[in-house]
Amino acid sequence: MSLHGFLTMAQKMAYKSTYKQKVGCVIVSGGRVISKGYNSVAHKSRGKKFAKWECSICAERHAASKVRDKSAMKGATIYVSRWNSFGPAMACPCSHCMELIEFLGIKKIVFSRVEYPYYGVVKL
Repeated sequence: MSLHGFLTMAQKMAYKSTYKQKVGCVIVSGGRVISKGYNSVAHKSRGKKFAKWECSICAERHAASKVRDKSAMKGATIYVSRWNSFGPAMACPCSHCMELIEFLGIKKIVFSRVEYPYYGVVKL
């Protein structure tokens, strides 16, 4: 699947969110999707190190929490897409999610943007 295919998959995950700013996420390793998530309320954290948010969870954290073998995320790519009532929006991960992404060893972040080419890439 292509970069645009994975971003479209993240967009579809975003539509599952109940928030006004809908964010979806897909984690890909070796060309395979290993997890998907979206921003939501009332999820419980699985660890103490990254338990910053008590009442809500970012899409990136939601997707990462569903992966049992955290080592599977080393070298992976994470795709993040944010949508609001106007269409695509900037979805660069927040500082808390960036810390988690770096800790997990994810090497590339692809996120939606408002400006052409409508996505940005960060290599870690």
